[in-house]
Amino acid sequence: MLQDRSQGVHIGVVARSFQIRATDETFDHNLFREKVVVPVKQLLAQTGHLVQKLVIVTNADVRSAYAEEIAADGTTPTMRAVRAAFADDARVEAIACTDWGKNVGSGNALNVGDSYINGTTDLEFVLNWSPEMAVLPRHLYRAIDMMLDRPAMQVVGFYREMWWERTQWNIVQNTIALYRLSTLMAMGGFARKCDGDDGVMVQTEEYGPVLRAGMEDFHYVLRLLRRNREYRHGIVGLEAPLEWHVDFDPQSERGKNHLRKVARQYAVMREWCKDVFPEQDVYETLNQYFESRISQ
Repeated sequence: MLQDRSQGVHIGVVARSFQIRATDETFDHNLFREKVVVPVKQLLAQTGHLVQKLVIVTNADVRSAYAEEIAADGTTPTMRAVRAAFADDARVEAIACTDWGKNVGSGNALNVGDSYINGTTDLEFVLNWSPEMAVLPRHLYRAIDMMLDRPAMQVVGFYREMWWERTQWNIVQNTIALYRLSTLMAMGGFARKCDGDDGVMVQTEEYGPVLRAGMEDFHYVLRLLRRNREYRHGIVGLEAPLEWHVDFDPQSERGKNHLRKVARQYAVMREWCKDVFPEQDVYETLNQYFESRISQ
């Protein structure tokens, strides 16, 4: 039923992917196939013509400690691998972000991809997605249906496995979130301060002081509420949360970065509450956030 309502609707998809400091010699093609090629092809196969454009943004920022090696033509190993793997599918493109910021999960990389979708298509919706999230078409159709039903709905997130364990997994997160593209562009995308370039630190129990970075998705919804109290955001999949494939080696750099990110998220959320609504208590802001959410 939801698929019938969404017939004729198309979306763009933006994903971030890179291998830390990879060169042509060190680039892991097996990891790339497992973590990027397979989930992207599954998404495209399962959703048919729903996805009109899929953009993979990679780290080509010469100032970034995480960037891949950049060739003379401006491409990186990931960009070349994407072009080879998807040479027969014009929907899939690889583009470079040359201003990644200090956060591994760069919000500005999403800005670059979202702006590219906006500038090259006439699509109404864009899905920011991490290939680690196993997307089910019925969840996508339900999110689109929620957007079509409610003009005030600006973004819809998706419940993930173990969503009940942490506050930050109860909110819209860019691991998978569907945005109304026109509003996203009008808001200037995600705030650059969320990439940690100012060097401000926050305290965590597990790791002590860590960079105040990430949660640009939460900061964005707070900014929406600041702009218009009637705006709404949603979250779907309560009865069937999405699989979340984050079985990284905990001793690898990627695994350590993931654990640090999870540890700091709630502390960063509290900081963004104070940033966007400095005149009120953090818990008042959190209440406002959850009161504006519609869950299915």
